[in-house]
Amino acid sequence: SSVDGTGAFEKLVVIKRIIPHLSSGPGSGDFLAMFLDEARIAAGINHANVAQVFDLGKDEIAKPSPNTPRWVQHSVAFLAANYLKLVWHSSQFTTEPADIYDRIDAELPIIVAMWHGQHFLMPFIRKPHHRAKVLVSMHRDGELITRVIEGLGYVTARGSSTRGGEVGVREMLAWAGQGRHLAVTPDGPRGPRERAKDGVVYLADRSRRRLVPIAVA
Repeated sequence: SSVDGTGAFEKLVVIKRIIPHLSSGPGSGDFLAMFLDEARIAAGINHANVAQVFDLGKDEIAKPSPNTPRWVQHSVAFLAANYLKLVWHSSQFTTEPADIYDRIDAELPIIVAMWHGQHFLMPFIRKPHHRAKVLVSMHRDGELITRVIEGLGYVTARGSSTRGGEVGVREMLAWAGQGRHLAVTPDGPRGPRERAKDGVVYLADRSRRRLVPIAVA
């Protein structure tokens, strides 16, 4: 979209919104809190390749959007994946602890656990031999997220703690049986934020993998 001003001034902007079915009902309060926290964090970042937050508001008459055409999903996923690549290659990072890769390699194979919202740049920190399968939620945004993650070289499984979870866990366990690594966001998109659900413990127990919490922030 764009914002128009005096003298033919025009500025391109991006509008990010919460899908209506995630903004009400059980667990919506935690999801809204995660959304607001993300906006606050982004507002404090000043980087040439990170979009600035100009405003935050509530649309009382927002309507659910129709099913997004497949070509649009592909295009958005391609742009999102390459945007993340741009941010990664144009930023400086500090690794803590400095020997984290040695520690991880000593525990392989593992389950990488990351809070929702602290995982956007995770695909770039893995080493070539750290081939992992990522569990992606079954909610409607999951299809787009899946395309982005797979565009960055990961393998995905679809499932969650509330819908399709059993299928996703079985697929993850089958992958683990091949000696591969797993990656999950234990709080999930619906929250409660930064509170792990039982599913990740079950996955660790069944796969006999050590849980390793990691964040990129």
